[in-house]
Amino acid sequence: MVILGLDYGSRRIGVAVADTETKLAVPVTTLLVKDDADGILQLSSIITSRKVERIIVGLPLNLSGGSTRETELVRDFIGRLRAMTRFPIESVDERLSSQQSEHLGVAKASRDAVAAQLILQTYLDKYSKA
Repeated sequence: MVILGLDYGSRRIGVAVADTETKLAVPVTTLLVKDDADGILQLSSIITSRKVERIIVGLPLNLSGGSTRETELVRDFIGRLRAMTRFPIESVDERLSSQQSEHLGVAKASRDAVAAQLILQTYLDKYSKA
């Protein structure tokens, strides 16, 4: 099964992909978007071409695990994404994923895609069946 990982942002969406056989997430791209509708349109092309069967979206919680304004924006995006798909969409805690990609020395242009990779790898490591 092909799984798509997303690091959502209102202007950029980091995209990573993995399959359940290898259980290894790899960064794909960072989408530059005008708004959520544009982001979903761009994602639909990736979803179709890669035959995605599940999407994992990073959920930005505050350090104590509570919701923030960004958390609600991501939840709204997930709702819009669910309306156009027929397969599961899950969220995982993404606290500090963007900072982790920065500390890894990743070039600024690739940070969102690498953050998506970290989010997806977290899902694979913690939640996928062995």
